[in-house]
Amino acid sequence: MIRIIALALPLITACVTTPKEPQRLLPEGIYHHSVSLEMEGKDTQKFAGLLKIAGDRMTMVMLSPFGTTLARITDRVSDEDEKLSVYSDEIKPYEDRMATIYRALKPAFIATNTKEVRIYGRTLTIDHEGHAGPGIPKVTVIAGEGIRMAVEVTRFETARR
Repeated sequence: MIRIIALALPLITACVTTPKEPQRLLPEGIYHHSVSLEMEGKDTQKFAGLLKIAGDRMTMVMLSPFGTTLARITDRVSDEDEKLSVYSDEIKPYEDRMATIYRALKPAFIATNTKEVRIYGRTLTIDHEGHAGPGIPKVTVIAGEGIRMAVEVTRFETARR
């Protein structure tokens, strides 16, 4: 279960855009997510995530069912400065694959109008549904052949200026 969740971690960040865009998909703040991952032939996996956006920096955390940190990605979204840290021995073997998936999805984070990306020969579509708050999508769905991930914003606190 944790191995499947680990491969899904980079997909969670598909909700983020870079400050180079005039309008970000998500404003600066802290976002709590509930993630549902369905893969063909596997049981549906559910887990939690946390995303913090501050200026040009983004931190994404994958949490265990007990709320402990399994993995973390920090990045300066305007360049190639990502750092992946894995804290679970179960998902450590998938660290390189997680980084590859993250880099493949990064264009979707930068361009708010990106509706699909290709990863490992698969095309994944990206859709946003509903509103959690002003300008904040309630659910981001990333789907393709044999895979569907729904990332729901369950709580958020935007930065005050």
